[in-house]
Amino acid sequence: MSLDLVTVASIMVEGRKADIPQERPLPRSRRREPEPLSLERATELRVLVASMSWTWAKTYAERAPHWWSLEHKAPEEHAILAVAIKAHGISIKFGKYYYRYLIPGDGFKYWRMGNIINRATVTDDDPTGLDQPRLDGL
Repeated sequence: MSLDLVTVASIMVEGRKADIPQERPLPRSRRREPEPLSLERATELRVLVASMSWTWAKTYAERAPHWWSLEHKAPEEHAILAVAIKAHGISIKFGKYYYRYLIPGDGFKYWRMGNIINRATVTDDDPTGLDQPRLDGL
């Protein structure tokens, strides 16, 4: 987190110790490296997500375009995908939070937020697409 110069100057003028907030490190539970995603497992996951029902997130269309799927519509598929995200996903910061993203090579990235699994298109300038190889040949 960075502070603007006005904030830093006001801290200095007021004579307070300049406790400039530091970006917190990733929590220990999220520091682990993801397990490698095999070609067979990636193929299984691609078939699974293709069978799921996805809804376009209209309210986030401009700011963060993505689709979502609710757990109660497909509980078994959600359970399988949630485990795969935890095991094979990479931690990337979005906004002020870290999320675990799974990129199985189908052109999308998947992440979980409570009982919702989201998916968004992976683009060339997307930082989530750089840390894990995409399996485009599937």
